[in-house]
Amino acid sequence: MNERRRRPWLMLAVAATVAAVAIRLWLIDLPLERDEGGYAYIADRWLAGETPYHDTVDSKPPGVFAVYALALAAHRSVVAIHATLIATTLLSGLLLFGLIRRRFGERVAGLAAAMLALAQVAPAYFGFSANAEMYLVVAILAAFRLADAPGFASAFAAGGLLGIAALFKPVALTEGLPLAILLLWGEETLRRRIVRAAVALSGFVFVIVAVWSYFALQGVGREMAFWSFGYNFGYAGRLTAAQRLGSLLYEIGKRDLLMRDGFVWLAALAGLVVFLRRRRRFDWFAATWLFSALLGVAASGRFTPHYWQQWLPPLCLAAAVGADAVWRRLEEKGRRPVVFAAGALGVALLAVYPTLTDLPLIAQGPRLTRTLFGLNPFPEAPLIGEYLARHTRPDETIYIVGSEPEFLFHARRRHASPLLFYAPLTAPTPLAADLQRRVWNDLEREKPRYLVWMNLSTSLTLEKNSSLDLLAGLNFLLAEAYDREAALVATAPDRTAFLTADLPPAGKGPIVLDLYRRRDPPAAPK
Repeated sequence: MNERRRRPWLMLAVAATVAAVAIRLWLIDLPLERDEGGYAYIADRWLAGETPYHDTVDSKPPGVFAVYALALAAHRSVVAIHATLIATTLLSGLLLFGLIRRRFGERVAGLAAAMLALAQVAPAYFGFSANAEMYLVVAILAAFRLADAPGFASAFAAGGLLGIAALFKPVALTEGLPLAILLLWGEETLRRRIVRAAVALSGFVFVIVAVWSYFALQGVGREMAFWSFGYNFGYAGRLTAAQRLGSLLYEIGKRDLLMRDGFVWLAALAGLVVFLRRRRRFDWFAATWLFSALLGVAASGRFTPHYWQQWLPPLCLAAAVGADAVWRRLEEKGRRPVVFAAGALGVALLAVYPTLTDLPLIAQGPRLTRTLFGLNPFPEAPLIGEYLARHTRPDETIYIVGSEPEFLFHARRRHASPLLFYAPLTAPTPLAADLQRRVWNDLEREKPRYLVWMNLSTSLTLEKNSSLDLLAGLNFLLAEAYDREAALVATAPDRTAFLTADLPPAGKGPIVLDLYRRRDPPAAPK
């Protein structure tokens, strides 16, 4: 492709990336949602000298905590956390473009990079939130880029980057399939290819062992391995095929993904046909990548919007290849105006149309959080955190009956229990009973100054067969030692009021959360 024909596709990629960065800047101060709040709290406590998996526990590997810690070390703010997403947008586009340009040409590379930049920021995929998938994608793309290069050093680095990706989320392990194709299928001798694959495996093991050793030296090696990998693998096998299918259909319907991305999926299907017909090394890699990434999305059976971020790079690649195949067919006809018009329409449907459907959401700015998450108290978290900070000493603790660690981050106060989220406590598994006992022991030891009681099922994550023993004990504790002091009350479907007087009766009306303060012990007689 000559320079004149190459330039429009490079410009398209640049323009889409600039637009994506502008959207990120527009949404940079969006309130932290609960997953982000957990990462921020753990990173904050880590910087304060505490140890993840001992003093603070979440069922995630440490990669995302480390990124948040770096951001908060630079500037302790929500803006600093979300600024890291600008870097992921730029790196993802550059890495995808570089990975596929030599194999498929500038047209495919430019269109794929443009589609990826805009898809990654889409509210349909929770692109505004700094979730682990955003960083995982960069590590995977870098691993593939290096695996496609010759030499043993690049193979070792590729394996190490896959290890880093797995330290963001274990589902990155599915990307070992396309990585193996890049390493084992090529023009080099079979022996050299096998050695490169072995070197890549050693790079993967090196990274995992090095990070595990750090936590082992802190005395929490077993805990880190369990919460990073063991718990997640056990959780992934809990759902039936029917539950997984139901979750998939629910998310597609709720996010209007078929309407939003229908053209992209059709183009990707055409691209998959191209891959399977040509059967070249990189075509098999791309087809396998499309499958392995989707397997990663489906691993937990939940299909949460941000999980789909892992699938976006191979989806955009396949869609760009499918669109290019159609474009070439039209070029063979020789009618340039028709080719140009059809190509412009195709680019619009693939890259521009999905973003246009998101503009009403993006235009809301900070209100986007309320639209997508309803009455989950993410916008109110700074206010609640400030209230808790004003009414507690730095050495006093808080316990949240629910999953809202963003309150703790804003309050700069410790949680009374290392366990931050309720999902492990309320899941119908044998482990839940032991975890509930651990929490109860933490509460007896810490005697938290405040209990923040969430009244939302999304925060408590109660399931059909959840054990309610801990909640029953907490109700008894409230009556025995705590007074109700404040409440967050819904005044409209999209508005709340934080009340400290004239509280509505507990358990009555649209109360999002209640704050209970521990009574001071009676004064000793003189």
